[in-house]
Amino acid sequence: MVISCGSGCAMSYSPENISSNDATIKVKFRVEMFIDESVSDTYDETYIFSYDASNNLEKVQQEGKSENVLENLMPAAQDSFRKFGENLIVNKNKT
Repeated sequence: MVISCGSGCAMSYSPENISSNDATIKVKFRVEMFIDESVSDTYDETYIFSYDASNNLEKVQQEGKSENVLENLMPAAQDSFRKFGENLIVNKNKT
């Protein structure tokens, strides 16, 4: 998924490892930050996607932090994480 971080800036999140238990899915992303279409930084971030009993996405938290990115990020970034999380649970339920 790609998230805009301002004029000429974008962050690309590529899932590298996905693991799950009953109510959560943990995703390790390779994050590439682009400034004016050139990679300026690359690092890993891990997020925990939490679901209710009906498999509705409740929250997304960066590992080690308490903030829910579905409430704290810019609306477009919230939508990207929400859509990714909804696709995660659909794919998990297919296996």
